[in-house]
Amino acid sequence: MKRKSGTVAGLVDQLEFNWFDFDVESFARFIAHRQQRSIHVVPYAFDASITAVCVRGQESDYIFFRQSAYPLLQVHGILHELGHLLLGHQGVVIDEMQIPDVLQRLAAEKVTVTHSQDEYDAESFAQLITLRIRQAKRIHREGQRTSIPALRPFAESGL
Repeated sequence: MKRKSGTVAGLVDQLEFNWFDFDVESFARFIAHRQQRSIHVVPYAFDASITAVCVRGQESDYIFFRQSAYPLLQVHGILHELGHLLLGHQGVVIDEMQIPDVLQRLAAEKVTVTHSQDEYDAESFAQLITLRIRQAKRIHREGQRTSIPALRPFAESGL
């Protein structure tokens, strides 16, 4: 299910998630339920060149994140990788038994982000989710800025 970049915002708009009470673990479970595939989010001892990596197993998906990264960077990396999963990006499909070998290869090769449309879309996804979280917390703190439903997206955008 490949999506065009213009639909990333539409996809985020369709997610019915409580952004105010966001935590990355519950969001990963939400995406797993939506995708009907288990997602395992696992800390890993990557060096500073890798923040997070998504590996598609035959039965489950895995997101490995650098355990020594700052928590905010960990969350962003996990959101980015969840974006790949939710947007239907193919990625690498492997047998679960190969995962340690793949992670060692990635760490040794210091794989860097490519500048593909999939990477752009996954990054847009992570940024839009972060914006939703900020908006939900601000609205909770300050209340809605308009009572006109059609104007809410503009009033709540913070622009």
